Formats: sequence, structure tokens, C-alpha cells
Amino acid sequence: MKTEAPKICSLLTLIVMLIMGTSQAQVVLDSENFESGFGIWNSGGGDCYRQASSPPDNTYSVVIQDNSGAASSMYTNNIDLTPYGTAEILFDYQASSMDTNEDFWVEFSNNGGSNWTRIGTYVSKINFNNGFKYSVQISLDATTYGFTTTSRFRIMNDASDNGDQVFIDNVVIRAYSTIEIDVTGNGLTIKDGDTTPDLSDDTNFGSVNVTYLLTRQFTISNIGAGNLTISSITLSNTTDFTIVGTPYSSPVASGTSTTFDIQFNSLSLGSKSSLVTINNNDADESVYTFRVTANANQNFFDSDGDGIYDNVDIDDDNDGILDVDEETNCENSAISVETNYKFLNETFGTGNRTTINTTYNAITTYCYEDGTNGTSSADCPDLNRDDLNDGEYVVYYKAGDGDGTDDTPNDEVASWADAYWYTGDDHTEGDTNGRMAMFNASYDPGIFYTASISGALPNIPITYSFWVINLDRTDAPGIAGRLRPDILVEFRDLNNNLLASITTGDIPPTTAGNAAGDWYNFSADLTFGVSEFEVIFINNETGGLGNDLAIDDIVISQTLCDTDSDTVADVFDLDADNDGIPDVVEAGFGNISGGTATLNGSWVD
Repeated sequence: MKTEAPKICSLLTLIVMLIMGTSQAQVVLDSENFESGFGIWNSGGGDCYRQASSPPDNTYSVVIQDNSGAASSMYTNNIDLTPYGTAEILFDYQASSMDTNEDFWVEFSNNGGSNWTRIGTYVSKINFNNGFKYSVQISLDATTYGFTTTSRFRIMNDASDNGDQVFIDNVVIRAYSTIEIDVTGNGLTIKDGDTTPDLSDDTNFGSVNVTYLLTRQFTISNIGAGNLTISSITLSNTTDFTIVGTPYSSPVASGTSTTFDIQFNSLSLGSKSSLVTINNNDADESVYTFRVTANANQNFFDSDGDGIYDNVDIDDDNDGILDVDEETNCENSAISVETNYKFLNETFGTGNRTTINTTYNAITTYCYEDGTNGTSSADCPDLNRDDLNDGEYVVYYKAGDGDGTDDTPNDEVASWADAYWYTGDDHTEGDTNGRMAMFNASYDPGIFYTASISGALPNIPITYSFWVINLDRTDAPGIAGRLRPDILVEFRDLNNNLLASITTGDIPPTTAGNAAGDWYNFSADLTFGVSEFEVIFINNETGGLGNDLAIDDIVISQTLCDTDSDTVADVFDLDADNDGIPDVVEAGFGNISGGTATLNGSWVD
């Protein structure tokens, strides 16, 4: 149920960025108050020196005066301004004993001081009066002044009388880069220096079976005006992670991007991590770093103990007969039966409210509502209420109130829900206080539920099934104008390639007075060439009033053939017809079986 206007801050931000066209980052190249020395500045002679308790702040400052009848100065070391489009010099000054029209000035050189260009002139009685503090800010652009690696600044005093002084203090040289790097994963910005990998931006690869190749792609964009040059991309851990595929391109022109792929292939169990370093010419992010992690585990069984796990073993019982042949022969038998193996059987269990990952290692983009007044955040702005509001979910044992009775079924889900929502039980038969996953859909479509499946036999049909209910009742206020849930279910391999998809279409409201609710089943028989994949429930409807639902009884199973009805599929059964003669003998390999029912020790898959 929608009760608030959509938030458009991110859209406005994007529009502002498009209008601006250029992103400039300010970099302070030098800041000197001369308390401990000249810093990058140098004295142009004996008539330029540091002096304590001097104006303009009665601290250390640099005094530039004429003791020799010639101009005196202070100047910087070489400064590399090539990464910048604009540079500025700022300083405070105060003059003493300078007659009318006597002046001092600021100069810039792009060739290490061989030639100077005046960029500011300050005249006594016109730009300043003796004894008063003044501040200066001068800007230069790269096009006009030709920024180089040997750029310098100089301040000169051309007083004609001995003792005329200019006191310089608080000098700041800063620049603005027209080159701005932005790194994203899965469309989300990864901040420079990020050390907390996350599944949402692909810096956390998640869990994968050991030796499985898992690849994530990252995008480097130039959101500035100048060319972004990438000099290298390196990994701190090159044992478990590798940069693969087409190399990134450089330079990256303004408004364009390039990509690079990182592959995880761990040969040992456990959590692995690597620091990614992108060396580039963005002035304030020239060493752009972020951390990636992945977890290698072993979810597969080695049925025949030959050291090759079932997910890649083409002969899981090592009887010399390929799994695919055993399955085909069994299916052609008139006496065979089917045995069902469930990889996922999500009923959400029974009992009080809980999170979506209680039974399986599932994830969601929705916020968990625990039924108490919590602390709101940018991601979960409504957690300071105890109602199940927009963008929130709960796994609950009815649409119920927590006391085990049927009197006020929705009281603890949301104070308004009794007037709108289904008040009955979950879908699973026979589970007292059975739970279902309830979602108050967000304005921004998101992922309701994601689960990872491991250990399926490739190229053998997989049956997928789930149940869904539109929580809105047909007698809910304004039901005609309330949106109907519409779910997109995607199956993707661990490299995010789409394998198959199912769309439910609009789910009608549940009939008022129907205690069992109008639950709808969606199923499909799918065949994949992989043994690991993810199933993802996506909100396929836009935000608005309604679009609220519950899901239950998600089943992913593989039906295998069993010739002798002993509930052991032929691909795992060493005597598939139960005639007392091992399959290895019937296949003609008895002479190399070593007197056993398998080829262990004499067979290499």
C-alpha cells in the first residue's frame, strides 16, 4: 500500500549533472603560513625573508622589500598543473611605507621561470592603503596559460625607496581538475577507498563452489571534461583473482566509459579478498582503490569418492556408464519410476516473524520490518514505524497478530491492513502457524527474493514452482484503481547470464470471504547446461497504490529416473535394476573393476 509521494532526489541529481556537463574536483596543491619555513616558496634575495610577529596576522610572514633599488621577489618550485583546467593563487598582504602609485605584482611561468607573465598588479592608494590587510584571489585557465609540469608563481615588489615593504601570508595554491573518474559495479558507484565489499555493487562476489570461475564486470567512466588516462589496473591477490577478457581502453574521453572484468577462481576453501588499484590522472583520485571479496565453498557431493565432485562428474557412481546414458536408458524402461530431488523447498517455516534468509541463504532488496519502532535510514526510511510500509517485508506465520488466534489477523502486520488485505493462512498444507513472505511493494521496483542453487545435474530438466497471492481483497477500498502484482522470475548463471525467465502477469485480488485465499501457482520445466544458478524474483510492476503480495512454497527440483524403484536414481545406483549383478559388470568392465562394483582405482574420469 502506498502512502507517500515518490522520492525524486536521485533524478534531480542526475538532471543537475547533465546540465552541468563537467565535474571539477578542487585540489589544494600548497598551503603556507610560513610559521616553520618557506615551504615550496623561495627567497629571491636578501631583501626577501621570513619575519616573526609581522603583519598581516602578527605571525610569521614573508617580507618583500627593496633594499637595493631593484625589484625583489619570492617564487615557488616547479608545480605540475597538467591534470587541471583551472588554477588559483590566494594570499593575504599588507603594505608599509609605499608611496602613491608604487606597486607589487604576481606572475606566472610555464617554463620553470625562464619567462614570466604578469597575472595581477596591486597599486598603492588604488588597490590598497598602507597598514591595512587585504586578500587576493587570482584564477588562471589552462587554455590561456598553457599549464605544464614546470609551472611556477612569483610575487615581486618594485618599490623605488629603501624600506618599502609588502608582507605576504596565508598563501594557497589550488587547482580544479577537469578529469573525474567514476567506478561502478552493477550500475552502482564504488567509492574510492571502499573496504566494505557489497553484493549490490558486485564487489562482494558472494559464495561459489571451489574451482568455479566467477566473473564480475566493473565500469570506469569519465564524468569530467578532459581525457581520463588509465595507466594500470592491478590486484593485490593474483592467486584467487585475475583480470580477464578484453583490456580496458585508455584514454577515456569525456562522457564515455571503459570496462574491465575480474574473475574469481579459488583453488582452496575459504574467504578471499583482493585490493583493486586503478592508477589514473584524476588529480584527487589518481590511485583509485576498492576491495573485492568472494567465498569458496564446496556444496557438491562426491558420490563415488573418485575425487571429482558430482557437479562435473559425468559418471557419478563410477560404474563406467555415463550419467546421461543411465538416465536415458532408465527413461526408456517400462518399469522405471521417478525419484525427486529437491534443491530448494522454501516453505518459510513456522513460528513468529523472521527474516527472509532464515531457511536458505536468500537475499532481498526490501527492508525487514520487525514490528517495533526502529531507526530509520536512507535505505529503510520507514523503520521508525511498526507497520509494514512501502519497501518493507516480513516473513510471518499468518497475516497474523502474533497471539496464535484468528481474531485480528493483520493487527501486527499493519494497523490499516485489515481493511485491505487477505487475512488467512499461508499456502503450505499442514504447517500450523506456517509463515509466508509478505511484501509491501516499493515505488522503485526491486528484488523480492534471490536464492542460489548448487549441485544440479546439467542438461537434465529442472522443475520450478512457486505460489503467490495478491494480498489485496476484492472488497478493499478503491480496489479498482489499485495495482496488481506482476512478478518476473529470472534464472541466471553465476556470471549473471540470463538462462530463462517467467512472467506471472497481473495477479488478481483475492476474493473477499475466501478463507483459503486465491493462491496462484506458476511452474516451468527448464533445462540448463550449468550446475549452479540463481533464481531471482523481481517486482515487474511500477510503484503506486496496491502491488502488495505474498509468496510461498518455492520448489526447485530435479526428477531423475529410478529403474528398480529403490528411491536411488540410476545415476547414483551401482545396481540400477537390482538383479544382483553390478552395473559395471553388465557394462563389460568387470575385468577392470578389481572385484568391486566400481572402477575406483583403475579409472580416470
